[in-house]
Amino acid sequence: MAWCAFFVFISGMAFQIARFFFHSRRRPRIRLTPPYGYAKRSDLRSARERWLARLAAWRVTLWGVNPLMAICTGLFHVCVFILPVFLLHHNSIMGQLWGLTLCPHVLSDRDTDLLCGVVFSCGVVFLMRRLFVRRVRAITTRYDYLIWGIALGPFVTGFLAVHAVFDYKTLVMCHILSAQVLLVVAPFTKFIHMVMFFINRILLAGELSFGPGRRTWT
Repeated sequence: MAWCAFFVFISGMAFQIARFFFHSRRRPRIRLTPPYGYAKRSDLRSARERWLARLAAWRVTLWGVNPLMAICTGLFHVCVFILPVFLLHHNSIMGQLWGLTLCPHVLSDRDTDLLCGVVFSCGVVFLMRRLFVRRVRAITTRYDYLIWGIALGPFVTGFLAVHAVFDYKTLVMCHILSAQVLLVVAPFTKFIHMVMFFINRILLAGELSFGPGRRTWT
């Protein structure tokens, strides 16, 4: 089941990336030559306008509108990436199966519990926001709560299993199954942003892109 989950995850992500290139096209580069004698002034003005445009775009992003949510979102995603990769138990299993491990550069039990606490706290903030913020609750459906549960499932079950809150074997099986469910649904749900966020910001032309962008939608 684990190999099937990895196969669905990798092939699904490859399919979504292929769809991106199929539905977008390479954007032609347009260069405007300023009139003679005004090149330096135009360059300074264009640079100033670019910085002002970036500042205006930043003000309407999550960082500019709601800094608390931006901090929670950033911490959540960092911890979600660090925990599975640098967890001692995961590295021990990978070392036994494939001979690949990050030891001794792994998280201690104390650091693991701390990062799990950050993940759980951010998850509660996300849930409270959907329950009590009117404009967010208005566009929230059962699908959003399901996604929330799938995202936190592997971390909750893993935390409970490590601390032996219930039967260890049962919790480990729930942890494995929840992780496999996350891998299987990731390419076909909102979790696709774990890959498409970087592709869109780097390749797609837009005001929130990291650069000028080389592609645009057809």
